[in-house]
Amino acid sequence: MTEPRTVSPCFAHHAVRLASLLLLVPGPALAQTHREGPLLEAGTASGLRMARAKDNTRPAGIVRDGTRAIDLEVTRADWRVEGPRGPGLRVAAIGETGGMPEIPAPLIRVETGTRLSVTVRSRLATDAVTVFGLQPHPVAEADSFVVAPGVAETVEFVAGSPGTYMYWMREGPEPDPEWLVTE
Repeated sequence: MTEPRTVSPCFAHHAVRLASLLLLVPGPALAQTHREGPLLEAGTASGLRMARAKDNTRPAGIVRDGTRAIDLEVTRADWRVEGPRGPGLRVAAIGETGGMPEIPAPLIRVETGTRLSVTVRSRLATDAVTVFGLQPHPVAEADSFVVAPGVAETVEFVAGSPGTYMYWMREGPEPDPEWLVTE
């Protein structure tokens, strides 16, 4: 039996950076149409807002009459992991209405029993957005709803058992694969 190989932190950092760069370099077919596609070359300007990294220090929304009201919007944004001039991706990102798009999405932090009213507005021009996980937890199966382009949908529920739960959105009206359903 051989001893596990130790990787220096410096090497690990460069390996992660290299993996990121490999993901962002367009192939021959994408290189010709990258301005319309999701890949952004270093130093290019797309005219979209920048998605900022979410620090998860402040919960989204405001409390009104005992209900945490959260207004979210989905917009097209540039996500540049290596800084504002580095390579990046054009993504659909979530932010609080009137704020910057954020990755990951805004933090929803409440006490058990808190009533939530979450409005999701799609600012995408052509694609519907399917929203998952905005429901009481734990659940046997994930529930979802679709937000059409230019439309706002509101869901209301009471926060369930304490825990860390995820909500997510994706472009398109299709449900997530069965393997994402928790039991």
